[in-house]
Formats: sequence, structure tokens, C-alpha cells
Amino acid sequence: MKKRASRIAYNSRMYRVSIPPLLLQPLVENAIRHGIGNRIEGGTVKLTTFETEGEYWFVIEDSGVGIESEQLSRLPASGSDRRQGVGLLNINKRLRHEYGMDLRMYGYASRRTEIGGN
Repeated sequence: MKKRASRIAYNSRMYRVSIPPLLLQPLVENAIRHGIGNRIEGGTVKLTTFETEGEYWFVIEDSGVGIESEQLSRLPASGSDRRQGVGLLNINKRLRHEYGMDLRMYGYASRRTEIGGN
């Protein structure tokens, strides 16, 4: 049986930050499905929130298999391939519309993947 763990680290000042519904949920789902979902030993998905220099950050990390930078650049959030899942593309559109910024994704092959935004 696969073991799964999750952790949430938050700054209490972040309670006042309002974000649109279903903005983080698809990202956490992707971290589970593509990051740790196929690992026999399971893994960890971590959501961290913090404020720095007037920007609010929501970072989702997983301890999964990681992703190559080249593969990461082809994900739909960049708008490069709209035939694949639309979740990242929709999140990016919502971030641009609501906040004037883009989703930022960082991949580390064989280590972890971070997805976050401010």
C-alpha cells in the first residue's frame, strides 16, 4: 500500500489574502498525480505560504520524481501545447486576469518540482 503524506506551512498573516477558488487545488492534485502518485514508497506534497517584499507566495512542492526543465517548458501554462490538460493554462489565465502575473514553475530532475506564484 502506498503511503502518502502532506504538510502545510503557513504564515498567519496570509489569512487576510484572498485568492480565487480552485486556484491551488489543481496544482496540489498535479503534485500528487504526477509527482508522488506512482512512487511505491509514496512521498510528500508541501504547501507553503509566505509574504516577501510586498508579494504573496504560494508554493507547492513534492518529493516525487522531478521534471526536466525542457519538459517543464512544454507544459500548458506556457501556452505551448493546448491539446494537453487545461488546468495549468486556466490557472495562468486567471492569475494574469486577477493579478497581472504568471504562474511560475521550477523543476528539478530526480528531486522535486516547485510550482508557485506571487
